[in-house]
Amino acid sequence: MDVTIYTTSRCPYCSMAKRLFEEQNIEYKEIDIEAENISSKELEKIGKSSEVPQILIDGTAIGGYDELLEYYQSGKLISDQLEE
Repeated sequence: MDVTIYTTSRCPYCSMAKRLFEEQNIEYKEIDIEAENISSKELEKIGKSSEVPQILIDGTAIGGYDELLEYYQSGKLISDQLEE
């Protein structure tokens, strides 16, 4: 599973999303939009919104933290390490 999460340092939903990935032993690539100077317009082209977090799983934008929770509760969020 290839996971990318676009974040900012002040975002509590970003922290909750990262914590969920860590609890499920899922590695993720974090991109801080402030450090990378990514505008909200650019972020909207990458994800489903101009707000963070924006989460991509296997190249598909799933949305933010609420959508991640739905994805997790549906059983779709499974670590590659657990499948082996």
